[in-house]
Amino acid sequence: MVSKRLAPVSVLVVLLLLSLAPLAVLAQGSLDEEFVSSSGSLSFSYPDGWTVMEEGGQVMLTNDVAALEANEPPPGVVAVIILEPSALGGIIGSVQDMTPEATVAVLIESLAAGEMEAVPAPKSLSFGDRAAASITVTLSLGDVMGLVVDMGDGNLLTVAAIAAAGEMAQFESTIEAIAESAQYAPVWHMILSGHEDWVNGVVFSLDGTLLYSASDDGTVRVWDVATGEAAQVIEAHSGYIYGLALSPDGTRLASGADDYLVKLWDAATGEALATIEPETGGIRVLNFSPDGTLLAIGTDSSMVQVWDVADNTARFSLEHPDWVRGLAFSPDGALLATGDDDGTARVWDMATGELLAELTGHSDYIRGLAFSPDGTMFATASDDQTVRVWQVGADGTFAELAVLSGHTDWVNAVAFSPDSTLIASGSDDASVRVWRYNGDGSFSEIAVLSGHSDYVNAVAFSPDGTLIASGSEDDSVILWNTPE
Repeated sequence: MVSKRLAPVSVLVVLLLLSLAPLAVLAQGSLDEEFVSSSGSLSFSYPDGWTVMEEGGQVMLTNDVAALEANEPPPGVVAVIILEPSALGGIIGSVQDMTPEATVAVLIESLAAGEMEAVPAPKSLSFGDRAAASITVTLSLGDVMGLVVDMGDGNLLTVAAIAAAGEMAQFESTIEAIAESAQYAPVWHMILSGHEDWVNGVVFSLDGTLLYSASDDGTVRVWDVATGEAAQVIEAHSGYIYGLALSPDGTRLASGADDYLVKLWDAATGEALATIEPETGGIRVLNFSPDGTLLAIGTDSSMVQVWDVADNTARFSLEHPDWVRGLAFSPDGALLATGDDDGTARVWDMATGELLAELTGHSDYIRGLAFSPDGTMFATASDDQTVRVWQVGADGTFAELAVLSGHTDWVNAVAFSPDSTLIASGSDDASVRVWRYNGDGSFSEIAVLSGHSDYVNAVAFSPDGTLIASGSEDDSVILWNTPE
């Protein structure tokens, strides 16, 4: 499988600009046009005749799309990228000093990619009661301008622009005017920033006061949900962490990585409790049984091992034809459902290890599985861009109930709300979609939560159902207010 990661930032900017479809040459005008992002969180005015495109928390503007087919900006052309605050971490990483001056310096240093020995001092600006700062430099690709505006409540709006060498001066006032016109009202509850690589797993504590997140940076972070601060950082693994699970009593946290290890932690203190070494490959997914006695471990060696946590021994080894990326216990613990790269979901008897059912319908990898808390439904998320919902019969049978379509890329994760009425799904299209069960076998999409700038790998509802957490390859976790 080929991993899909963000390009280095200097390359990313150029590729985004050059990827725009060719249109007729457009002229610069006054700020007569109004843009509102798909999430409704960002709006700004821009010149008449300019073209605006939006993708994954990034908005691209230019006064001449067609000219950007050239290898470098032609004379008279400027291209601008505006990043919503949630997208900042995925572009320039973690920023300790969140002032506009410090952040724009990091932005320019990232864009320069080693071309400059030192970043020039930023120019401080004031847009009403909002502080801002900018830096303009000349690089091999042309003039590059960075501009950061403090939108309040810790939200930084970031602007990057490129023009031909020696020509940015004629566009600076227009870019500043666009930024000054910006209004920002985030649709999310909070952004949790601190991970230095992809976030692959999120899980709430039983009382909802803490959130645990697992990342490719090898750490598990423990977040205070009320403040958004990282209460603890557990240096958990030497490899990417894909699996994260909390025991039903809330006392133990399990993490699994591509270092072939599963580790158990004290969920309150972060103290290491035990290490499990399955006789398989890299760990892709973990889940505790409802009574906490078993831990199911899915791997990239086409195997699921079910371990007895008390004596640290494998009870079952369940063979699959391909990688296992998703698994879930039924609420009563009698069943284990697994999904792998052959597009089939399998249901196993946890008393005997017997294969009970094979659910087909997806045409591509299955990456996420979830049982509804009331045990009546089962959901599968797939690379075929759909979520399928299955009705669980009293006799243990499974019948397809609905196919939820709307995502435009792989669906990596799926979760039910505590009352079993909502489904949240996270996708490579950088969105979280929320669906409501209508009670008659049908579902209605009630929200598309946009704010991440890269693939969404994990979703989870808080225990009281008021929040949804999503982990992304933009290195962030976003807490969303659950749509009504």
